[in-house]
Amino acid sequence: MINYLKVLFRVFFTLLILLGLNSRLHARISYNLNPFFGFQFFGQASVYQEKEEYNLQTNDLTAGLRASLSFENLNIGFEYFGGLEKSVRIDLVDEWSKNAFGVFGTFKYKLWALRTTIYLSAGKTLKSDGDAGPGNEGESASGHGAGIGVDYQIFSNLLITYDYRNLSFEKIGDQELIPANYSELENKEYVFGLSYLFNFETSFL
Repeated sequence: MINYLKVLFRVFFTLLILLGLNSRLHARISYNLNPFFGFQFFGQASVYQEKEEYNLQTNDLTAGLRASLSFENLNIGFEYFGGLEKSVRIDLVDEWSKNAFGVFGTFKYKLWALRTTIYLSAGKTLKSDGDAGPGNEGESASGHGAGIGVDYQIFSNLLITYDYRNLSFEKIGDQELIPANYSELENKEYVFGLSYLFNFETSFL
């Protein structure tokens, strides 16, 4: 994973240099830092056990940071978030800590922005095991996913955000989630939130 992140950062800084060189024609380049937080009350998770599907209701609170380069109406960068999640099935409750890391692109139009994200790494650790789903207390699940989001600017730097994420976890602890026991655990997240945009502009001419 560490080597994978090194490659990603090299790609990011290569893009930074290329956009910096290109900015000699456009005279400027912008860097954005975008802290955000979000919440969801109607998330869903599904998992198969012995060929039967179990559905769970999830809710969570998350906070994170996006760092990106801005090139006209396009932003390209990295996203990281972490938080706490509850998964509920009937009267059974599991509590997880969670995090994800990904790359994203945002296209802006007036006060609106459309964002797509590929989560290269997604993980969560079972903090309290109420037998709602797979895993034992202290075990971590790992996977990946993708998402799409919409931002709406309400003040000069304040955004209302909505994100849909689909995260799939193929492993919990040392256990592969295979049909013989449990199969893939999948989270569908519907997240509302707020974010604040810090914009830094550099002139090259």
